[in-house]
Amino acid sequence: MHLHPLLLALAALAGTPRDTVPLYTDLGDYHVPITTQVSLTQRYFDQAMRLLYGFNHGEAIRSFTHAAQLDPNCAMCYWGVAYAYGPHVNAGMDSAAGLAAYQALRQAQSRLRHASPRERAYIGALAKRYAPVPPAARAALDSAYAVAMGEVVKRYPDDLDAATLYAEALMDRRPWNYWDKKTGEPYPGTARS
Repeated sequence: MHLHPLLLALAALAGTPRDTVPLYTDLGDYHVPITTQVSLTQRYFDQAMRLLYGFNHGEAIRSFTHAAQLDPNCAMCYWGVAYAYGPHVNAGMDSAAGLAAYQALRQAQSRLRHASPRERAYIGALAKRYAPVPPAARAALDSAYAVAMGEVVKRYPDDLDAATLYAEALMDRRPWNYWDKKTGEPYPGTARS
């Protein structure tokens, strides 16, 4: 079979198919150890965490999902999907994301037997953030999650990821609204964030 040169050129320009999840080489080397026997799962999870911390939640979800496909027992991979669908300081969460987050959380919970105690703590805290039917008013869920992450930090005081996620959880309760513009004073809870 002979392909026309224009088709070959277009195929080359198209790059990798959208369903292919690349491993990027220029995102740093940040590592978050998880329970998995699949080294490629660990690499995709690390990449997803780098993307998540860089606020590229869509690509983080793709990497977490791919990591879970490589190791279907990976509870933290599903935790990552659930977390990335959630609200953050730059974006709220619609009901479709709420449903996707809750479903991914349920997948993480169903794999708790494959998770370390630290990972179970992360998943347990995240369970406070979502509901089977996403409410329009998220304040109670966001506050419950922040309290739960505070408990994770108390349990694992040297875990910088827990501290980071806790700080973000506190910030998510009042995105971009931490200081009284008239007085210059922090709103209650801001100094703790």
